[in-house]
Amino acid sequence: MPSAKTPAFTTLPRESPDEAILEAFDRDGAVIISDLLNETSINVILKELNLDPTATSEQCVTALASKSPTIVNEVLLSSQLNRLLTARMSKTTTIWHGEELLTNTSRPYLSASVVFEAAPGKAAQPLHRHDDIYFVDHPLDIPVEIWALIALDDSGVGEGGSMIDGILESHKWGEEWDPAGHSLASSGMKRGDCFLLHGSMIHRGGENSSTSLRRTLGVSWAQGHMRQEENQFLNVSKEVAMKLDEKTQRLIGYRMNAPFGGWYELRDPITYLQPEDKVDKTMRDFLEKEIDEQNVV
Repeated sequence: MPSAKTPAFTTLPRESPDEAILEAFDRDGAVIISDLLNETSINVILKELNLDPTATSEQCVTALASKSPTIVNEVLLSSQLNRLLTARMSKTTTIWHGEELLTNTSRPYLSASVVFEAAPGKAAQPLHRHDDIYFVDHPLDIPVEIWALIALDDSGVGEGGSMIDGILESHKWGEEWDPAGHSLASSGMKRGDCFLLHGSMIHRGGENSSTSLRRTLGVSWAQGHMRQEENQFLNVSKEVAMKLDEKTQRLIGYRMNAPFGGWYELRDPITYLQPEDKVDKTMRDFLEKEIDEQNVV
């Protein structure tokens, strides 16, 4: 296990030049942008998502683009975040098409959006990399995934533990990583601060040793070319998909890929096609083993 938390992530004002934010991000694998959201916006988001500020039990809210106009306008459409994402995730290639030379650019697009909560006394997560769901070989030249994790409550030493702990510069490591002997950097964050995370950084959600619920707004983007060539979900209607056998349903995309790629409401997307009374609605944040599709009939 890593040694005690001693270093800290770099925190920069929201007004900082993009170059300064990217320099810290490239060096450490993450950077904190202060005050990305203000108090008014956070309170509106909680209201739009029907989240009780005084609640003590955990819940998760997904599909945020359909539920919170404020998240859409101030996070998904944030000009600052989109500049930073484009600078680090866009990929341009030049290809021959017959006798014509074509230049194409893959730009980042929304991958996941969720508000998740840590109840009082919740332990820290195991260390992990978010981009493991994409089966990439580390280290990467270009991030395959970037997360913006925004504190909806204060976190830090005085507020019951950090929201995120991580190993500085671990996004540059290969596959055979060993956290032993490395210090964990902690993230003391105010409400509204944004933790911009390289998907390859080794990190964990921090413990909550406070007596209050702690909420985090998480949004991730992936490289734009990582998708089906033909969009099966639009070309095969739900009504038609429900009539297919389960093996075919999973083949066209209604499945999760371990450790947690392709979830729907934090569960297996096959449940979207199942009768309401047969759906397992258990929300998870990790799939411990691959679904055995060979035995699906």
